Amino acid sequence: MWDAFNSILLKVKDKFERKKEMASAKIAVQEIQANVDLLEDIIAGTVVDLAKERADLENNEMPEALKELNVKAVSDFSISKLDLPQLSEVSVKPLQVDSDLITQPAVDQFEGDVILAATGGTREVEKSGALPDVESEGPKETEVEGVQQVAEKD
Repeated sequence: MWDAFNSILLKVKDKFERKKEMASAKIAVQEIQANVDLLEDIIAGTVVDLAKERADLENNEMPEALKELNVKAVSDFSISKLDLPQLSEVSVKPLQVDSDLITQPAVDQFEGDVILAATGGTREVEKSGALPDVESEGPKETEVEGVQQVAEKD
């Protein structure tokens, strides 16, 4: 298992290194383009013959830098491209709040809502989401993980 994680980390490290090299190549292309633009400005404003320098940059250095940029290109691996699961309002069950206790209910392992009472006992919430009337009921026996418990009355 360690080997699997190690190979994944090495691939990610390699991708980051290639991304860094791609960024360096991109910077070189931008520098050359800036030089070409500067030379165009100089040529337009002066009598000095800089056309040869401009042609050299455009014909020799720029194609070389673009070729290197294409060789160093790395696919985008940002998290926004991942196919993440989407949640809808229908797939999320709203939590009920017991206003007497001011506590949020939790969901037990059997997918039933359980509210922790202030006295430390539990009361089960009916599937409709309404709280049972504890005034009319006596202590209620519940079985959790094979252990029988008596929930305390408020």
